[in-house]
Amino acid sequence: MAKRPVFLRWPGKGTAVMEQGGLLYQGAVVHRRDGAVHHRLRYRVFWLLTDLTALPELRRRGRWHGLPLLGVDGPGLLSFRQADHGDGRRSGLIDWVRDRLHDQGLADAAAGPVHLLAMPRVLGGVFNPLSVYFCHRADGTLGAVLYQVNNTFGDRHSYVVPVSREDAAYRVVRSWADKTFHVSPFLPLTGGYRFRTQPPGAWVAGDQISVGIRLDGPDHGLTAALTATAQPVTAATILRLWLRHPLLWLMVLGGIHWEALRLWRKGAPFFRRTPPPDHPASAGRPLV
Repeated sequence: MAKRPVFLRWPGKGTAVMEQGGLLYQGAVVHRRDGAVHHRLRYRVFWLLTDLTALPELRRRGRWHGLPLLGVDGPGLLSFRQADHGDGRRSGLIDWVRDRLHDQGLADAAAGPVHLLAMPRVLGGVFNPLSVYFCHRADGTLGAVLYQVNNTFGDRHSYVVPVSREDAAYRVVRSWADKTFHVSPFLPLTGGYRFRTQPPGAWVAGDQISVGIRLDGPDHGLTAALTATAQPVTAATILRLWLRHPLLWLMVLGGIHWEALRLWRKGAPFFRRTPPPDHPASAGRPLV
């Protein structure tokens, strides 16, 4: 009998930790709105942390007994597709990321691995309100973070922030970016984002990650937070997460529209969609 690859080994015997290619993270998203209209929501989801420099390894390990439990640019119970990210190209996503950093004068910040945290496709469907790229220097230290935002109109825009070596060592990245992209019809295109991010540490089960975003405007405020814990990427984990979230993308999209209806009923002011910027990414800056 052939030995099962580490990537899809059932828990209980030996290591089930993902050593190359990716990790699953299970956690929750919380939104809290203040100002004239108060609102709060919380829902549990899961994400895939993908090493964009190791996609062939992830693809090789994503099969279990011939079944594509985790596909890469192809079918699977869960799957990662490069076309769901960046500018929609079917391949070369890491080149797109490096181009965005080069545009901001941060080419050295992505000379090493690039790790993408995003929800995977589930039974072929996906919607990511936020995807986070952790970009590393050639020596392996975190050099920049790229936050890619998607709205329900099909628009995308990114915010690129450099990371100092000191912040990388402390695993806390604080930054600011002016809001330049329409996300919600109940938030104006004013103010700016304060990011506080704890990037991934060791690629082991139990690793903690968090992304906090505060949007401040003249008469409104919104706090969004993502917290998650790494799970061993095994067949058991994949099946368990799928059974808990069999239509993850529909839950996310449905939740967005349901919460929009609740905000409308509360009397939140409505703002028409504005076209996205004509450039794919805006520059942020570190906060001391």
